[in-house]
Amino acid sequence: MRYRTFKLALSVAVSFPAIGYAGSALAADADAASSAPQVAEVVVTAERRSENIQKVPMAVSAIGAAAIRDRNIESLDDVQSEVVGLKFGHFSGGDNVTIRGVGSAFVSGAGQSSVAIYVDGVYLSQIESLGMGQADLSGIEVLKGPQGTLYGRNSTGGVVSFTTNAPTSRFSYGATVGYGNYNDQKEEGYVSGPVSDRVRLRLFIQNEDRQGDIINDYTGQKLNGVNSFGGRLSMDADVNDRWKSEIRLSSWKDNYTGPVYDGSYPGFALVPAPFNDFNAYRVNTPVHYGSSRTNSIAVVKNTLTLSDEVRLVSTTGFNDFINNEGLDALGNSLLPLPIVIHRRADEFTQEFNLFGENRKVKWILGAFFLNQLVDQTNVTDESNLVGITPIHTAIGPVASSVLQHGKVQALEQSASVFGDVSYNITDSTKIYGGLRVTYDQVRQKLIEGIDAFGANTNSCSPSTNPEFVKDTSLTGRAGVQQTVSSASMVYVQYSRGYKSPGFSESTCNNPFQAETIDSVEAGYKSQWFDGLLTFNADAFHYGYDNLQLEEATLTGIPVVNAPKAHIWGFESTIVARPIPDLRLDAGIVWLDAHYDQFISQDPNNGVPLGTNLAGVQLDNAPSTAGNFGVEVDHQWNGFGKITWRGEISLTTSYHVREFNKPWTIQNAYGLVNLYATYETPDGHYQVRLYAKNVGNVTILSGELGYGGALGEFEMPRTFGAEASFRF
Repeated sequence: MRYRTFKLALSVAVSFPAIGYAGSALAADADAASSAPQVAEVVVTAERRSENIQKVPMAVSAIGAAAIRDRNIESLDDVQSEVVGLKFGHFSGGDNVTIRGVGSAFVSGAGQSSVAIYVDGVYLSQIESLGMGQADLSGIEVLKGPQGTLYGRNSTGGVVSFTTNAPTSRFSYGATVGYGNYNDQKEEGYVSGPVSDRVRLRLFIQNEDRQGDIINDYTGQKLNGVNSFGGRLSMDADVNDRWKSEIRLSSWKDNYTGPVYDGSYPGFALVPAPFNDFNAYRVNTPVHYGSSRTNSIAVVKNTLTLSDEVRLVSTTGFNDFINNEGLDALGNSLLPLPIVIHRRADEFTQEFNLFGENRKVKWILGAFFLNQLVDQTNVTDESNLVGITPIHTAIGPVASSVLQHGKVQALEQSASVFGDVSYNITDSTKIYGGLRVTYDQVRQKLIEGIDAFGANTNSCSPSTNPEFVKDTSLTGRAGVQQTVSSASMVYVQYSRGYKSPGFSESTCNNPFQAETIDSVEAGYKSQWFDGLLTFNADAFHYGYDNLQLEEATLTGIPVVNAPKAHIWGFESTIVARPIPDLRLDAGIVWLDAHYDQFISQDPNNGVPLGTNLAGVQLDNAPSTAGNFGVEVDHQWNGFGKITWRGEISLTTSYHVREFNKPWTIQNAYGLVNLYATYETPDGHYQVRLYAKNVGNVTILSGELGYGGALGEFEMPRTFGAEASFRF
């Protein structure tokens, strides 16, 4: 315990001011709703300044603090049930986020996301860390579509922004304990308040211990479990009347038994049963799993008010991510591949924003810099084999099937300048636009050796090490917004997104090109019947150039570019509050997302050289998907309030890989979640019940072929209860 406390005290991180959300764009935030039958106003910072979501000319979804708490939203896994068009999945230790069919198509756990993730204003580049530390939140915003102007690189699909709770101006404290199936035990608590007239502090600590939902039949080990401990220290200081400083220091450590993937399709298997267990929640391997990851974030944000119309904001971020994995990369007892991966990434970011506005014009000028060092080693480690004497044979049932080793060292740097302006031509017509120039460079040194069928070889030539690539890009947006009435508006805009180039981390001499998206979008936002109903809709077209994907081979996982792809889409959301105690929310998205030009291969997945993939559906891009929720407040005769909520997420089938193979396709499904929250009349005490994935639907999260289909799956049904108090 002393070690954990010491680690927490030393954790470094800093932040972005927590902004109180008035509610959720999908369901009105319970603690913002009044007794009047009206959908609560939602305030977002999608355009880097606080605005009513109905006045922002882009598709934005927001979830407020009460909805996060009452629906037990703990990570991006849960957000996808609340935001139509967003999908989140795990594979090979990485987290893949997709919005409207645009996301990372990397399967090795390497690479960077096509949806930019921010925590308190700090960009997170490591996809293995995207699901960590999302606790004690005041709000979540999901910006849909390319955000190449205000957010820059690696936001071709959009942005997900998490804002944590800020220190309070009065003393407050609270705690939560919870228990669920898989012996899931969670404890968390906070204390917050002023320490002087100008300084406020908040300390939050969380611990969770959950057993695994996957059984290793060979060793009896329960896999996919996690023990997570971490916390956040926040400080807000009013240095003077014109200078405000905000600091967030956070660190989380997960000890987990994973990642776990094994044979997922009996008709295409590397090895047959009983050496392979074709069950989503069972595996058969002599390998002992043991992994850990630590993510520490520091952010310092300073806001200077230069005049009544101009302010300067500086955001400095540090992110230290360490990941150690021990797993079976093939997941079977006949040809196991026990590997150990050590990865560390140190990231520094600095951003300056100069804001100005008056009655006619709003503008922002900015500059951004990123410097990131990555060091990773991976090696076959037969000491992980249980009950088997390690024998270094190249192929065989008594040791690892492949002996390999690899090391990558990379320095990634990015710098950009940008500007954005909106101008009110009249009281009802606004035009807006912006440009961003980005310079990226990557220098990488890679060593990759393999001993599969013969002598150990090093596949990297010294003459090409280190590898170096650089690129300069121009992104931007332009649009017009027309106010139709006091409660409705329409907009039309063009925008461009950009994802930086780089190198494969497992295949030598494999540079890949930058990825770009050109988007045209038309949207309509409205409120009806004095705020009883909010209806938003937008249609869009994305033109993809050089989409980045990974392919699996016997000697590595190279990155390739698909020259052309497209997405046509339509999305609509409705939020209604016909009576004070009833809230309804619904969303639906239709996508036509396919490759236009793409000749590829994946022999390990049964896809021969020269296969034409034109016309194949893009990954994680179902043709139709929707969410529907019903929330009812029951006032309990002066003894408090019970809020009941049921929601269902529906989707047609979709690809998790870019091949028309049955083992790369997730069938259509419906996912049901149920919640009940009791709150005392004074709001100090709460009891929550939850059940997620009530129908216990098996959902394929990712797939990799190594002579057979290897799959990883999402969590099965979970349920539990929490009790909390707040003063």
